[in-house]
Amino acid sequence: MTTSHVCQKKYWQTPLGILHIAPATKSLLREQPSLFANTPLCDEKEHSLEVILPFLQTWLAPFNLLPIVTGQVDPRPLAKAITPLAGKDTVLVVSSDLSHFLPATEAETKDKQTIEAIIEMNLNTLAINDNKACGLTPICALIILAKARNWIPRLLHYSHSGETSGDFNRVVGYATIGFYTENENAE
Repeated sequence: MTTSHVCQKKYWQTPLGILHIAPATKSLLREQPSLFANTPLCDEKEHSLEVILPFLQTWLAPFNLLPIVTGQVDPRPLAKAITPLAGKDTVLVVSSDLSHFLPATEAETKDKQTIEAIIEMNLNTLAINDNKACGLTPICALIILAKARNWIPRLLHYSHSGETSGDFNRVVGYATIGFYTENENAE
């Protein structure tokens, strides 16, 4: 994928109800056609949205959704494009697995390196780390935005699939990292 995909549907439906697509979607497509495209197949093939949306619907008040699915593109223009959209009442969610299909101890070591690079907001380390997060582009875009806004990252939770499945031979790593301002309570 050489561009980032934004959804042009009017709404996204989950078992918990309908989420309306934010009007900013159309302006991204109109104002930055070299960076954003409408690729309907992405809505059908990408599962990260459908996995996270019910959690957001449970914890947040009704909200508008601006889903962006991206491949390996330069994260700097992506960060620049979403910066005006990341206001006080915006929750920016980046969804990505960490390492894939390694033995648990190897995955834990690899994931620790990736998590440390995110916490340190070290884009260079993320770029050279192999078998890292599959969503590296949006993670890097978030780090660029976080640096510009002086957000502070904090690891909230780490686990891997072996802790649920019992199979520690081939696991997938997961982490939750929150970004906060100095004034926000990170607890």
